[in-house]
Amino acid sequence: MKLKACFVALLLLWMLVAPSQAQAQNVPLPKYEADIQTAILFGSFDTKEAVERGNSQIRALYLRLTRETKAKQDALRAAAMSQEQRKKLSRQIAQLRAQQEQLMSQLAAMDVYYKVSLRAYREGLTGFLESADPRYVDALRRYAEGDASALDDIQEITRIRRAASVAGLQARNGEEQRKTARLWTEAKDLGQRTTLQVLQAWREAATVDPANFETWQTIATISLDSADYEGAEAASKQALAKADTAVERGAAELLLGIADSKLGHSSEARDHFQNAVDASRRAVSASPGNVILRRDLAASLNNFADSESQLHNLDSAERAYREALAIRRSIQAANPNTRGAYRDLGVEYGRLGLFLSVRRNNYLEGQRYLASARAIFSNLQQMNADSSAALFDVIVAIEMSARAAYSNRDWAAASEYSEEGFPLAVVLWNRDRTNALYRSEIDFFLYVSRASHEQSK
Repeated sequence: MKLKACFVALLLLWMLVAPSQAQAQNVPLPKYEADIQTAILFGSFDTKEAVERGNSQIRALYLRLTRETKAKQDALRAAAMSQEQRKKLSRQIAQLRAQQEQLMSQLAAMDVYYKVSLRAYREGLTGFLESADPRYVDALRRYAEGDASALDDIQEITRIRRAASVAGLQARNGEEQRKTARLWTEAKDLGQRTTLQVLQAWREAATVDPANFETWQTIATISLDSADYEGAEAASKQALAKADTAVERGAAELLLGIADSKLGHSSEARDHFQNAVDASRRAVSASPGNVILRRDLAASLNNFADSESQLHNLDSAERAYREALAIRRSIQAANPNTRGAYRDLGVEYGRLGLFLSVRRNNYLEGQRYLASARAIFSNLQQMNADSSAALFDVIVAIEMSARAAYSNRDWAAASEYSEEGFPLAVVLWNRDRTNALYRSEIDFFLYVSRASHEQSK
């Protein structure tokens, strides 16, 4: 457009000039036929015409000035002329020469600008011709051969490529925001960020790149940890919609099941958990040595068991709990120095212990599993004394033991566990007063402690 505007301005400036074709051809100019053809192929219809028209106007003006200069020089050589007339003609000749030099500068500038423009055309054309999309290459070639209908194809493919470029930029920006959110997640575990701040960081990532599965999965997980079950349900649905693989769909189904369970939607939760178990079994069958997939299966079995327990399908629930425990034991035995596997085993002991104590009236066996869970989490907390997550695991294990004891009317044990857990929950609450789960632990221990003392009187 700049080149075209330049030529239009020149035409308006010298519109009074009317050169003949023969005169225009007298001044030789460099030819760029190959470059012009390249520009036309790239899509600049009027490039060749504009260049020829602009150069013709400049050449014609230059020839007119040359003729005027010669005429004045001839007049200057005439004998019958006063000194004043000679000075006037000399000034006019100098002005004409200055105009000629200015025209030649304009012509040179146009020549340089045109070369630069064509270089950009050629580079762009080379990139397009090297495109991996054969439809685009074919459309360009058809257009170069004079097929005007190819322009519609070029326009549509360009639109698609531009959308893909925007999506790619969006994904890159989203990944940068996710890096920040991951750092804040780690900082939260060290007490340097609150749960609300971390959740906001992930929500900003979702705004930048709303199509990313990890982002919605993390938002759902944090929302569950913060007891925001409606927010967790909404984020889980987004994660399920963005899931591309069976593993991602299984993870999203699991989160959605947990959220529905917390909201009291027992039947819906059970269906989601069953879907998660089925997806995990398929993944493990395809890759039986994959520890991560086996862990996912155990997690799905746990939550499926929870939902079956709520629906009073106790035999089915116990089978699922015990299968999950067997998987965790197998993983931990193969990875004895891995803290994650050790922690997962503690979680399984706690789940099965609470289920046996409360739902199956098997308090003695349940307490053995719960004791194993408390021992594991205590060891992990000693390894990482500053970790809020490790301390919370200890508190939850104590809470499960207190709940089991209270359910079985073991008032002394329930009171003892509550008095042990309460100060730990206060410490955690003081670190992050935005986390509703921390406050709920305090309230639970206060209630059980008071109720146990009342019952023991």
